[in-house]
Amino acid sequence: MVKSKILFVMTELKSGGAQKSLISLLSNLDYNRFDVDLFLFKHEGVFLDSVPKEVNLLEPQRKWQIFSQTLFRSVLLLLKQRDFILAYRRTVVALMARIKRFKSPSHSTQVMWRYLSYGFDTIGTTYDISIGYLETQATYFAIEKTNARVKYGWFHNDYQSMGLEKRIDLHYFEQLNRVITVSSTCKESLEACFPELSKNICIIENLIPKEYIQSMSLRGTGFNDSFTGFRLLTVGRLTTQKGYDLAIEACRTLIQHGYDIRWYAIGDGELKKSILDDIERNNLQQRFILLGVHKNPYTYIRQCDLYVQTSLWEGKSIAIEEAKVLCKPIIATNFPTVSDQIENRKNGLVVGTSSWEIFKGISEVIDNPSFRESLIKNLMDETNQDFRAIDRFSQIVNEDLLT
Repeated sequence: MVKSKILFVMTELKSGGAQKSLISLLSNLDYNRFDVDLFLFKHEGVFLDSVPKEVNLLEPQRKWQIFSQTLFRSVLLLLKQRDFILAYRRTVVALMARIKRFKSPSHSTQVMWRYLSYGFDTIGTTYDISIGYLETQATYFAIEKTNARVKYGWFHNDYQSMGLEKRIDLHYFEQLNRVITVSSTCKESLEACFPELSKNICIIENLIPKEYIQSMSLRGTGFNDSFTGFRLLTVGRLTTQKGYDLAIEACRTLIQHGYDIRWYAIGDGELKKSILDDIERNNLQQRFILLGVHKNPYTYIRQCDLYVQTSLWEGKSIAIEEAKVLCKPIIATNFPTVSDQIENRKNGLVVGTSSWEIFKGISEVIDNPSFRESLIKNLMDETNQDFRAIDRFSQIVNEDLLT
């Protein structure tokens, strides 16, 4: 059998749902059928050593390694190499980052690609399929910097919630054979923005390796403090999307109402300093604890009393799926795609996107043990291993390579 040659493109493998989703997919592909390369903008992240041995991890590009350094060092190195045009473009990137007004962090990645793309070379190998496994820059790279018969872009979030500029993405999406997303609500969001491309938009849900999660949850020590009260846990990058400001306000209100709780957060991100400042400003240093990045968060999920997701938007939250696998009571804000994962008051509690409504939901779960137990029982009834994502991926690849 001739193997199909596939390239996956990703920015890095730091903690995050898309990164974890990629590792799960790569870990379950049939390598008797697929010959897989992986290109990362940067070789960094907690999941880097989880890339399966069957995957050929391409070397980072020398030009990008220089281009992505600090402005002074990057320009100095480029001038030494007498690459004056690239030095100029690197300076433009820095100026644009300072003066350009962006609608959102995601919008900035769209706009900046025009300038950052000069820092990359085209990959010389020809592939059957090239896949940008993350919205904006990874997908743009797959379109502009790879040679393949078929090209996919993978979208992990609710498009309408991200503050993106449709005009920019339409230019790229028109060059893709498929836009893949992770849930029916995410698909509807994309179709609402790009009705002319609806026939090319399809769903491949995130692969959730349930037996692996259950096994890993029994390893490691988890919480190592002596706290005996009610433990809350959130897993997610320290970004605006995850609503940590709401979580901290809700935590403060819980303490003011006499609840003996600690709220832990696993993740890292650009808002770490401001979140720590917010914790200190509210005198919550012993109540809201940042645990940093953990490759195995499952022990913490298993040991917590309540999992809380305070996101403003999601695609299909992998962290919620992991909490469901471990049968933890879940509270989630009513972000647009939450109904794809939570049936309110059956396998979780959906609350409004305000600190007060989050507080009310948490207090109800704490005060009502029978409700808590009903959530756990319902989750136990629905936990079954599911590999439909692999089947769907293989089906799509076969269809596109045969046409």
